[in-house]
Amino acid sequence: VGYTDATAIFGQLDFPLTEKLTFTLGGRKTQEDKSGVRRTQLTAQGFPLPLIAATGSDSFDDFSQTVILDYELNDSTNVYLKVADGFKAGGYEALGTSLANNGAYNSEGVDAYEIGYKTSNDKMKMSMNYFNSKYDGNQLSQFIYPEDGAPYNTTSNVPSTNKGIEIELSYLLSDSIIADLSFTKLDATYDDYSGGTCALGATPVAGTNACDYTGLPLLYAADNSGLFSITSENEMSNGMMRKSSISVYWTDDVWHNTDYDFNSQEDGFSKIDARIEFSKDDWKIAILGKNLTDEYTSNWNQQTNYTNQTGQFSICLLYTSDAADE
Repeated sequence: VGYTDATAIFGQLDFPLTEKLTFTLGGRKTQEDKSGVRRTQLTAQGFPLPLIAATGSDSFDDFSQTVILDYELNDSTNVYLKVADGFKAGGYEALGTSLANNGAYNSEGVDAYEIGYKTSNDKMKMSMNYFNSKYDGNQLSQFIYPEDGAPYNTTSNVPSTNKGIEIELSYLLSDSIIADLSFTKLDATYDDYSGGTCALGATPVAGTNACDYTGLPLLYAADNSGLFSITSENEMSNGMMRKSSISVYWTDDVWHNTDYDFNSQEDGFSKIDARIEFSKDDWKIAILGKNLTDEYTSNWNQQTNYTNQTGQFSICLLYTSDAADE
């Protein structure tokens, strides 16, 4: 059982330096007090094993800052620079085994900067940015396979760097059709992960029982990913509205588990979803199709490939009474 008492105070001020240049300063003071009690009773072949009991408490505090410079090129276009740091409190892992530190892990910190560009006109909105985030002690949950006991999950602090480019674009193709595109180019790797859990059958670093994953990509961090959609909305006869959309999501290969077992790598894939909706007055009915090409994927792998739900269809019927609007 865990307990958390959290207190925070934050604020932000904008300072116009010129008619086009704005300086923003923000800050957040955070205090978190955590405590926990754990009692685990396991059995083997019907006989109870020794009781695993542990208690712990700790306090975590931080003051985070944000600085933004925003320059207005014209009424519809601006560029900005943002520098910030962040904080995530440490805590205790709910272990199923006994460790000297009772499953404690440290706080996570990040120093980040971002450079961006935003513009729009009557038919288009676009934003693009470059970001670079350096994590000091990224909280990484990993599964441990001890030689003399049952596997258990724990959390370690591993430094990492995330950097890349993001693009978002919306374009009005006609009065009733809009196209949306989002794309991310990501480079997210471990700066130092020399104490990683080895997959079954993997050879650890000489003189240790751990594997070195320094430089490998973070979990679920695809090099390239994106979403493209087209949405149409039209008024039909008798005042009925029809809204339809189709979207395509794609991603490169990702890893699902911290031991980098070959089973935990998800190959790149794409999925197509579609929706059509009819509405009039208080009624609305929608037909939805997800993963129309029946692409087999998984959202978590642990020594074995677990298949995620494949293609599906559903119908949604909604009625809103007049009383709900009052």
